[in-house]
Formats: sequence, C-alpha cells, structure tokens
Amino acid sequence: GVLEYATRRAELLESLPWAEWPLPEKYAIVNNVGGYGQGFGYGVRTTDRRVTMAEMRTLQQLGVNGFRDPPDFLLEAMQHESPESKPWRRIMITHVMGFPVPRFREGRPADAEAGCPFGENLPERTSEMVKDSLRSIHDIPVDQVWGLTVDEIGTVIDQSPEKKAHLSVCPGCIRAFQAWLKAKGLTPSDFGVSDWSQVQPLNVWSAQSDPPWLRDPDLALAAYYTRDFNNYATAMLFTRLRDAFAQANSKSAAQNASEKDRSGRTPKIYSYALRGNTFLMKGHSLDFFDFYRWADNAVVYETSNREPRIWGWDSYLCDVQRVLGREMGLAQGIYIKPHRGAPVQRMLAAVSRGNTMLYWYTYGPDYKKGDSFSQDPEALRLVSKAAHLLGRAEDTLYGANWTNRAEIAVVKPETTQRWMNLSGNPPHLTAAWENAKWVYSALQHAHLPVDPIDEHMLAEKDLSCYKIIYVSGSHITQHAAKALRRYVEQGGTLYTSGWGLACDEANRPLDILQPVLGLTDRREPEMWYRVELYGASRLEPYDDPKRSLAPVPLDAKITGSDFTPGSFAPRIGRESLQPDARTQILAEFADGSAAVTRNPFGRGQAYVVGFFPGLEYSASVRRVDYDMRRDFEAARRCFVTAPAVG
Repeated sequence: GVLEYATRRAELLESLPWAEWPLPEKYAIVNNVGGYGQGFGYGVRTTDRRVTMAEMRTLQQLGVNGFRDPPDFLLEAMQHESPESKPWRRIMITHVMGFPVPRFREGRPADAEAGCPFGENLPERTSEMVKDSLRSIHDIPVDQVWGLTVDEIGTVIDQSPEKKAHLSVCPGCIRAFQAWLKAKGLTPSDFGVSDWSQVQPLNVWSAQSDPPWLRDPDLALAAYYTRDFNNYATAMLFTRLRDAFAQANSKSAAQNASEKDRSGRTPKIYSYALRGNTFLMKGHSLDFFDFYRWADNAVVYETSNREPRIWGWDSYLCDVQRVLGREMGLAQGIYIKPHRGAPVQRMLAAVSRGNTMLYWYTYGPDYKKGDSFSQDPEALRLVSKAAHLLGRAEDTLYGANWTNRAEIAVVKPETTQRWMNLSGNPPHLTAAWENAKWVYSALQHAHLPVDPIDEHMLAEKDLSCYKIIYVSGSHITQHAAKALRRYVEQGGTLYTSGWGLACDEANRPLDILQPVLGLTDRREPEMWYRVELYGASRLEPYDDPKRSLAPVPLDAKITGSDFTPGSFAPRIGRESLQPDARTQILAEFADGSAAVTRNPFGRGQAYVVGFFPGLEYSASVRRVDYDMRRDFEAARRCFVTAPAVG
C-alpha cells in the first residue's frame, strides 16, 4: 500500500550514515508534497493523512523547511502557529501577479490589448495586480515568501494574436519604441531617416531567406534595437511589483524589529520570474543581465542540463547570479533537479556564490507528479547528503561572499546572440556563441575566479578592478567597445578569440578596436564544421560528416611558442589574422599565418586568438569513451589561460 511505500522511503533516508547530522535552518529549502485530499477529485491520490506525514519525514531528511503549495492541513496548522508546523515555516513559494495583459486564445473572443505591453489599460491593471499580490502574501506565516510571477518566462508579446510580430504592427508599441529610443539619446538620423515616424520595430522573428537588415546598416540598427526593446517591454511590466515588494520589505523590517516574538511578524518577500538555463544553451529573447535592471528583486533559474561534461556550466550561471546579486542587490535562488545529476556539486556551486534559496525540483511524490525524483533511491541519497553537508557548514556558508574579488571578467555579449539569430545562425556565429562557454570552462579548470559581466557594465562600470577581460563574441555595442579601448589604454589586458570583437550592434565593422587588437583588417573565419547549439541533453561529437562544411586544411595546424606551448590541428575553423607591424605573433598556423597575437596599446595589451580555443579545448572529450580527468588537455587550455597567468 501507498502508506507502507512512503514509510519505507522515509526509513531509508533516516538510516543513512549522516541522518543525525544537523540540517539547515538559515537556508530556505523548498519542495512540494502532493497527492493528499479529501473525498475524490483531480490530483487526489490518497485520503490518508498519514501518507503525507510519512512523505514529510522524507522531506525533512532532504533539508526541506518550506513548501510550494503545502497541503491544506499543514497550511491551517501554520496559520494557527501550531508546534507541528514549526519545521516548515522558513519559506513558501506561491504565485503572484503574472503578465498584466490579457492573453489571446484561439477560438475565443479577442481582447484588443491581448499581449500588448503598452495597452491603454495596462497601468490600472498593473496597479490592481500589484495590490492583489501584496494582499495575498502579506499574512503567510513564514519567514520568507518567494512570489513566482511567470514560470519559464518568455516574451510578453507571445500572448498576442500576432505573437512576436506584434511589435511591428501595434501603434502603441511603435510609439513606445520611438520614445524608448529617444530616451537613449538616439535620433532619426542614426537610422538613416529624417523623422521619428520612419523608425519602428521590425518583424525580426519572421523566417526570411534574405532579410533586409543584412544588406542595410540602418535597418540593421533597427533590427538590433527591436530585439533589445522586446527584452525591455517584457521586463518593465514587473518594475512596479519589484518596487512595491522592496517598499514592503523596508516597512516590515522596521515593524519586525520591534516584535518580541514571531507572532505578528510579516515575511520578507521576493518577486521572481523563473528562468530556464537558456544562458547556457541556445540563448533567449530575454537576457540575464539587462532584464534585472527593470524586473524582480530575486534571480532564480532551474538546472536542466543532463550532460555530465557540461554540469560545470552551472557554476557559470551561478557566477552570473553572484554578480547580479552584488551589483543590483538581488536575492538568489535555484531550482536543482536531482534526477538530472550532480545535486551535491550543484548545491555547492550555488551556495558558494551566495544563493540562499534551494528548491529540490521536484520531489513529487511519484504517484502524484511526473518528472519527479522521489522514486530514485540514488537521487534521494545524494540530496540527503547535500542537505546534511549544508547543515553542518551553514554557519560558514550562509550568505557567502568571496574573500578576494575576481580579477578576471568574462563577457558573452548579448549583441552576439542577437546577431547570431538575426543572421540565421551562420556557422561562424554559432561557433562564437558556443566558444564562450568553453572559454569559461578552461578558466575554471585553471582555478581562475571570474566575474561574468555584460556590455552595459563594460560601458558604465569602473573596469580597473580587472587585470584582464575576456570577450568571447563577434558583436558588441559601440559604447562597450569604447570602454574596452579606454580600459586597455589605461593598462588593462583584453583577450578575444573566434572572430571576437569584429562588429558592432548595427553589424558594421568595429573599426574603433582594430588598433587596440593590432589588426589591419578583419575577415570572416573559414569554417570547416557547423557547430550545434547545445540544447540541454546532448553534447555533439565533432566527427559527424553531415555537419562537415569542408576538409580541414593541412596547413591549418597550430604551432605554439613558449607562451602557448603545444601543437594541434583545429577542427572548427579559423580567422586569418592580419597583424600590423607592431603586433607580436605568439603562435602560427602551419602556413605561416598568425594564429595568436599580442598587441601593446597605451599602457595595456590585447590578445587575439584566430580560432575557437574554447571549442578546441572541448574537442577531446567529445567521444563516447571520454575521461574528463584525461581529455581536457593543459596544452590546449593554455591558449585560453596563458594571458591570465603569464
């Protein structure tokens, strides 16, 4: 019977060697427990409360101290401050306002404002939804309430009848686009026209074999800003909720300080849209930096990668969270999927970078919900181990900050992703996008701490705290490029690779950086293999004949130097670097052309690698019999890391 099944599961965890270790009290650790109900109906799997109580014994061994959608009897006990509810009052996840727009549904009467982020009734609707959100969570009897706005959020205009084409046809959105550009200091002449009426968003998401923005630089700039505006138009819908939560937290902090006991206290509240780990995959229309300049007071994402060779990339996204938390004052949380692997390591990656909310997603139990891990004894054992390790280390780890700030910054430019998409994912741009993630891996494998930053931070932030900045991407904004030039002039070190820093946001040659890089000209890379964008489950090999574009030339073999020792034949592609007279050549291709260069500029220097060193570093593990201890070769890694350690 189900009671015996649930009880055996609890007893299994209670018998583990670490079961008597302490469990976390400061960290907010969430899960769900479903299946109980009275009578019969949707989702009711048992009417025996003892079953759920047995499942809660298991959840305690997983460190859980709060719920998303707790059972009714537990919620009632919490409302009455009953002693049996005390272990579960650290946190609750609940839904708050979603998109404050009507949603278009096929076959139903259409609302004129469906999916529109600038509808006439939006301000009033938003005000009401913010008030309702505050009312709904104000009296929840827990320490923290994390309010989920939109699960796996996408762009708001997907709620419209036109989907993403909405921006290009909606008069209200067109006017808002023009006002937004004016606020940025742009003028119609920047787009090659004389009047704002001639500037409007483009339908950049339509499938076109020869999109006009690839031929017209003025349309190219409009195309770039259309994608940028899409991010803003979605994020700004939650600015009022974020600000209301911040104001409520300030008020409740003062009230709670005067309370002698828990009775009467109000919870600290956070708003967040759940993000997939698209930053680590094929990208997304909503970015992972600028979005948080407008939305949310917490940054939360879910782990989905199944592939063991890139589990370490979760450290990358947790590093992004760490920087966002520091720069924007955001709380940090993570949904860890134990059945996707490495729950202990993913937990440690998160908490060592400041995450304080963990959701073991999702317990289930299995007789209630699919895609759960409650039926997996090994996953249960590892989660229990992770929770008890965290309990023992909690006083040291909670709210962790790094003792020494990173002296290396890494940039994976959003502008590169936008032009990858705007150009139809050509081979050299998809390679540049994937290369960035493996550049991060190479730096991590060399034990070099990094700060991921974005182009806005490049343009506005004091960069003098960084000894070296790695920019892994083909396109970057003019503002960011000017900041990089100043950074190198003032003594910084710049590194780029894989046709890096070649173009600006209008897809024009980035001439301002050519003297910095020490190059007289830039030419698109010759590509031999079409790199697949990683999609969470499979890491492609580099020997698929269907993805081959051309044979690798014999004269493409790379020969290093004392600075970058080692030689190998690349597999993906190369850019024939055109160094000027002052530029030092550090490595060559077999045909004698430059493969790696170093150029002194001002008081600083710039390194350019004329191939995709991150991808080449990963090539050796892209086989069935991989061994990560053996196959990540130091000789290839040094083409990434040497400028940081040399």
